[in-house]
Amino acid sequence: GKPRTHSKQPTFKKILEGKTTPHFFARWDQKPDFTYLGIGSVVDFQDSVLTREGSAIELTLAVKDAKDILNYAASSEDSSVKGTDEIILPPSSFVLEKHLEDYICKNWKNTIFGREFDIYENGRQYQTNTGPLDILAKRKDDKEFLVLELKRDLASDVVVGQTLSYMGYIKQNLALNDEKVRGCIIATNADQRLRNALSSVDNIDFYEYKINFSMNRIET
Repeated sequence: GKPRTHSKQPTFKKILEGKTTPHFFARWDQKPDFTYLGIGSVVDFQDSVLTREGSAIELTLAVKDAKDILNYAASSEDSSVKGTDEIILPPSSFVLEKHLEDYICKNWKNTIFGREFDIYENGRQYQTNTGPLDILAKRKDDKEFLVLELKRDLASDVVVGQTLSYMGYIKQNLALNDEKVRGCIIATNADQRLRNALSSVDNIDFYEYKINFSMNRIET
């Protein structure tokens, strides 16, 4: 924790008592960019741990996807590993696609899709004959299905064929009352090949997502 943090402070008390769900971010060597590690739990803690900037609380965390994230960091061309414990990840995207999926589903009502669509029954990782699609939704008036394909970072033209395959399955197996089937690709950016492909397809939309993370010091 930051200097002078301890287990009696309201936020830490809620975390330690399990009254709030902690989302963990991390950074190395006081660099400004944070990496999202996911939802986790506190295994143990210790107050009054001495650091270079004063005493603080030390938390021992268990984060389900931490191993995957650190493996990604070690193999990423964009990461820098100096020594054994300094890892720098691009802060503009989720590290794992399932983090993006979790975030969209848990905040569905606040997304642009939540106004007109509901997540279909068993609509997360909905099984098709060519693999699971990320999120399947249906318009509230039951007139249209929406197939969401998620890419945690830059998306290329390959995802268009993948999305069309899922849309075809839904059209053949679920849209039996003349419901429309629309696709949606979500990523941080689209390369030129994807933009060219989408210009010839009128039933797939593309959305860019951005992550904003801020931190404010609380006086205690």
